[in-house]
Order: sequence, then C-alpha cells, then structure tokens
Amino acid sequence: MILKLKDPRLRGPIVARLQEALDLPVIDSVFGPQTENEVKAFQFSRQLKVDGIVGPATWTKIESELDSNPLDLNEGLIYDVSERREKPRLFEGFRLWAQIFGVVFHQTGCYLGENPERWARVNCHYGLTREGKVIKVNPETYFIWHAQGLSKYNIGIEVDGHYAGIEGNPNTVWKDGPSICNLSAGQIMGLELLKDHLKAQFLLNAAEWKNIFAHRQSSEDRRSDPGSEIWQVALSWAKDLNLDRDKFDGGCTYKKGTGSTIPKAWDIQRAGKY
Repeated sequence: MILKLKDPRLRGPIVARLQEALDLPVIDSVFGPQTENEVKAFQFSRQLKVDGIVGPATWTKIESELDSNPLDLNEGLIYDVSERREKPRLFEGFRLWAQIFGVVFHQTGCYLGENPERWARVNCHYGLTREGKVIKVNPETYFIWHAQGLSKYNIGIEVDGHYAGIEGNPNTVWKDGPSICNLSAGQIMGLELLKDHLKAQFLLNAAEWKNIFAHRQSSEDRRSDPGSEIWQVALSWAKDLNLDRDKFDGGCTYKKGTGSTIPKAWDIQRAGKY
C-alpha cells in the first residue's frame, strides 16, 4: 500500500499506524503536510529517496526497525464477520478454491454504513465501506448468488455507495436512489488493501486469478453496476495482476444471460455500447 500527500487527504487506521511508527506527537489518522515532512525526515536519515511517499522501500525500512513490535499493515483494516453461524440468504453450497477464478464488482446502490455487523446479511464475500473498511462478509468458498450466472466461480465485492453508471452523466443513475457519490480517499486505499489481500489468498490456496467482471455483465437490471468510476479500479487491478487485457472480463462482446457488455464509456479501448 502506498501513502502520500494528496487531496482529498488519505486517512484511516493505516495512516495512524504510520504516524505511531514515526513517533509523531499527534496521531490524527490523516496524511497531511506534517506527516509528509516526518516521512521525508525518516527517508533522509536512512538514505532513502526523499519524496515523502511511503512506498515498498520506506515500509520495509520502517518495519525493519520495529522488530519488537512489527507493523502489521492488515491489522484492523479487514473486519471479519464471516464466522457467524447462519448462512447468507442466497447461499447455494460450498465450492473449492480451485473453482474460484476471479471477482465481480458491485455497487450497493445505497449506504450501508460503517458497522461491520450490518454487512453480515449482505450476499457478497467482501464489502467496502465509505471510510474504506474492508469487511469479509462470507468465506470465499461459499457459493452465493450475488451476480446471477457469474456467481458460481467468482468472489463478490460490494462497494458502498450510489454511483452513476457513467461518471458525470445523471441519465445513467439508478432511479429512486440516494445522493450520488464518488469513491472516497479511504475507499481507494481500502481497494488497494483488498486487492493485495485477495492476491495473497489466491496464492496461498494455489488458485489462479483469471477474471474481473462487472455485475452489469450478468443482469439487465444492473446496467449501472458497478459504474464507470469503480470499473477504473478493475482496470488497474487487471494491469497490476498482469491479466490478459482482452480476456480478463470476457472481452468486449462478453455478457452472461440477460447481462450487458462493458460500455465503451467505461473502457475507451473497447467497443461496447451503454
């Protein structure tokens, strides 16, 4: 995960732990100018590149100096409510990791809030709150109906909020929904954490991550799901994972059942139609 000074400010538990590791006098969980200055001072004193950006090299150096209390970048950022007894409402059965090939991005179309327990009844595997909390809602090995024909072999990811189908175009917003939003700085950080977490899970379970889909590809009623802004995250994930550029989402003509193809407005390199 990379932390740096930007607008809107990055904030959350991971920033707080960075500030604690650097022994800042004020721990406010916000990556502001003071935090950037402290990062630069740390980098200068350790002969690292002085850019104020907390990337892999700076994280590694910070962790190497915390042997007695190592910095767990995941601690407190993934909230696990998947161990409850009851199965989700649309639970179909169990599956093997070898049967999981990718993920499906969704938007909630509403605001579920920050309480992890409120997410416990959502038919998905992971949820992302507006503040950027990553919530493990159900085990990956649960076959849950979350995206019609794409459900059996994929992990469902719900991003909290109400997003336009095409960012900036009010005609592509679901009717009767709450106020329209954009991804928050916390959500952008949380999505990076979730990507890294899932990469580790696929590797740990000897499974190959092949696909990233949009819910709209499997349902005629979900044409705005997850929306163009969230799909840009999907594109960045595919690039980071070195997935086949023309196949990771099935290709420009791919849809399942009553679904719709990925529109050109979501990916200018494609020829889909909204």
